[in-house]
Amino acid sequence: MINKGKNLKMMIATFMLSVAMVSCNQPNNSGTVEANDSMNTEVSTPEVSVDKTENSKKVSTFNGELKIVFIDTDSLVTRYKFFTDGNDRMVKMEQSMRYRLESKSKKLQKEYEEYMRQGKAGLLTLKQQQDTEASLTKQQQDLATLEQNLTDKLMTEKQLLNTQINTTVAEFIEIYRVEKGYTFIMQKQTLNGVLSGDPSLDVTDEVISRLNAKYEFETKHQ
Repeated sequence: MINKGKNLKMMIATFMLSVAMVSCNQPNNSGTVEANDSMNTEVSTPEVSVDKTENSKKVSTFNGELKIVFIDTDSLVTRYKFFTDGNDRMVKMEQSMRYRLESKSKKLQKEYEEYMRQGKAGLLTLKQQQDTEASLTKQQQDLATLEQNLTDKLMTEKQLLNTQINTTVAEFIEIYRVEKGYTFIMQKQTLNGVLSGDPSLDVTDEVISRLNAKYEFETKHQ
């Protein structure tokens, strides 16, 4: 019984460590989740790129005069409500999953400690020892499976959110470019892409304002 108990203790301790690593993954100041464990799949910065599928319709407004503006995607991430609301939803989902895992792992730990106490006191028959160890091992395996399932679910949800945001932004920017008669709409991001640009070419505020208005309208009329 003692040898089996030690093996079981190592299995449970390993899983408890895994859950503890998940618990250390706290939201940072920006409201996103830092990449510290397997459950974390942070909602990424929306890539401002135009859909290149065969069905997308491109409209040319070029008359020989270049008209170039840019959008600051750092501002887009912090001010576009579709992104911030979605990111908040993902953080809450992750916290709920973490709490569920922690609760089950603590329950398993208590059952194991009680089993060891009774075993040392000689209160269990050999059959009871075997049945208890089998039950604890099964619970540990179920917890590992649950952790993987929750991780996969969270990753799927975040990938879906990223796709929705990227598609929405890309489609809007293409319509906006045609409406305004711009030749190019560039992406400006900290130390990436357009490093500097004349403020008169910055259309970030207007784009974010219109994206938020569109998002709020669609949210109210779902």
